[in-house]
Amino acid sequence: MKKHSVKVALLFVVVVILAGFSFVSCGSDSGEGEGESDGDTPDGDGGADGDESGDGDVDGSENGDGDTEWPIDGDYDVDTSALALNEVDCQGRDWVEIYNRSDEEIDISSWLVADDLDKSGHQYAIPSGTKIAAGGFYTAEQEDTEEAGFSFGIKCGADLVYLVAPGGAVVDQTSVPDLPDDTTWGRLPDGSGSWQQTIPTKNEANRVSDTPVDPDMLFDPLNVYTVELTLSEDAESDLTSDPYEYTQADFKFIPKDGTEITLEGVGVRLKSGSSYEPLTGKAAFKVRFDKYDEYLKLYGLKNITLNNMVEDQSMMHETLAYRIFRAAGVPAPRTGYAWVKVNGEDFGLYVVVEKYDDVFAEEYFDSTQHIYEGSGKDLQTGLVSQFEIDEGDEIDTSDLQALIAAINNSSQGEWFNEVSAVADLTEMTRMWAVEDSINHFDGYTMARNNYFLHSDDSGKFSMMPWGADRAFAADSGSEPEYSIMLAKCLLSSECKARYDAEKLALEGVISSIDIDSWLGEIDGVIKSYVEADERKPYSVQDYETALQALKDYY
Repeated sequence: MKKHSVKVALLFVVVVILAGFSFVSCGSDSGEGEGESDGDTPDGDGGADGDESGDGDVDGSENGDGDTEWPIDGDYDVDTSALALNEVDCQGRDWVEIYNRSDEEIDISSWLVADDLDKSGHQYAIPSGTKIAAGGFYTAEQEDTEEAGFSFGIKCGADLVYLVAPGGAVVDQTSVPDLPDDTTWGRLPDGSGSWQQTIPTKNEANRVSDTPVDPDMLFDPLNVYTVELTLSEDAESDLTSDPYEYTQADFKFIPKDGTEITLEGVGVRLKSGSSYEPLTGKAAFKVRFDKYDEYLKLYGLKNITLNNMVEDQSMMHETLAYRIFRAAGVPAPRTGYAWVKVNGEDFGLYVVVEKYDDVFAEEYFDSTQHIYEGSGKDLQTGLVSQFEIDEGDEIDTSDLQALIAAINNSSQGEWFNEVSAVADLTEMTRMWAVEDSINHFDGYTMARNNYFLHSDDSGKFSMMPWGADRAFAADSGSEPEYSIMLAKCLLSSECKARYDAEKLALEGVISSIDIDSWLGEIDGVIKSYVEADERKPYSVQDYETALQALKDYY
C-alpha cells in the first residue's frame, strides 16, 4: 500500500446550553473537493483527501471536532456513551465495528457511521431495529453487488471514521493509518483501549497477530501446517461432474503455532493434467481466494495450488527445482507443505505452490501487461488464441503477437536482435539452462509445456517455469526435441553464447546450495506425514528410495 494524506479543516464548536440541557455538535470537513475520489483507491488519486497531518487534525485541534451544523434533536451524553468504535478494516470490502461496553442491550437504530460529516453520501444510517447486546458487537460493511451497506470507501492512511448519535453528536472517531495487508485498526482492549494494528476479528474480541502477517510463512518447507476444505453436497457434486470448474468451499488455515484463519466462500477446483485424481483419490486442488469475493485473500495472496505429488515419490521435486530457479535469478514460485483435510477426512501431505498472478508479479516486475499460461503449446504462428490469459487485457494480445512474430519471422542472422527487442533473452536462456540441468522433460524446452509468460508495459517478455514435479528424471539417452525458441536460439551465435554462459554460471549456483543437507532437513520435518498419508499411490520405502535418488542426482 502507498501512503495517502488527508487535510481536514476542523474547528471547535462552542457548547450551547439551552433549557438546562447540554448538547454538543461536532463535525468535520474531510477536505475532499468536488469530483475527488472517495473510495478505496490504492494510490489515492494524487492525494485526493489532501491531508498533511498525521492524525487528520489541524490547527491544534486534539479531537477533530469541526463546525458542521447538525440538527440537535437527541439527548445523548457524549462523554459517558456506552458505544464506541472498535475496529476498522480499510482494505478490500471495508467495514466498521461498534462495541457496546455497557451491561445492557442498546438499540442503535439510525445511528450513523461516517467518514465525512458534511456529505450525506459518506454517512450510513444503521438499519431500524438493530441492537447490540451487552458487551457485544455490530459491524457495518461496505455495500457490494449482493448485500446493502455503506456506499463510501475508507482509505487507509487518509480517512477519519466517525460514530454519530441520532441528532448529530459525534460519540467517537478515529484516524485510520496506513496498514499492512490483512491487518485492521482496532482498540485493545475492546471499546476502551488504545488504537493499534490488529488482525481482522469481525464481531469478535480484538487481538494482535500471533503469526507474522506475511505470505512467507506459507512457503517454509520446514513447517507443515493444516489446510481444511469444507465442501457442501452441491460443491462435491460440482467437482465430480465438472472438476475443472470452480465451485465454492470454505478454507481454513491452521498453523502449528498461531492464529487460525477461516475464509468462507473461496473458489476451489481440481487440478488437471497427468497428476489428476478425483475426489475419491488424492485430488489436487487449485484455490482462488478472490473467486467470489474480489477482496478475499490469505496473507495478501489470491491463489495457491495444492499439489498432490502423486507423480513425485520423493515429494521434494518442486521444492528443490523452484529453489534452484530462484537462486539462478529466474522468477519462480515458492513452496511449502500442508496436511490437507476435506470435510474432516485426511487427504494427506501436499506441496503448496505459489501461483503466478498480479500479486506475484508485483514482487518480481516493475510493471505487468499480461501473464499468459502456455500449457501444451509452443510459440508458433497462429497459436496466440490458444494461450490462457491469467492477467491483463483479454482482447488486446498484440504483445504476444509481436513476440511470436519475432521468433518465427526473423532471419537467423537477425534473430537475436529482433527477439531481444521483445524478450529478455538473458532471463529466458537462464531458465532454459536450469530446465536442462534438472532434466525437466515436461517443461518448455523439451516438451513445450508447463510454462508462463510475463510481459511488462513495454511488451517485453520473461518466461517462468511450472510443473516441476516430474523434474530430475533419469537421462533417457535420446536427443531431446527442443522447443522453437531454444532451437532457434542454438542456431544464433549470439544467443547460443548467452545460453552456454548461463549453463556455466549455473554450476556455481547449484554448488552454493547444500542440497543433501537441505533435503535431509525437509525429510526430518515431513517424514511422519509421509508415513501417515494413506492416499499416496506409493509406499514409504518408495519415498525413501526416491529421496535418495534426488540427493544423488547432482
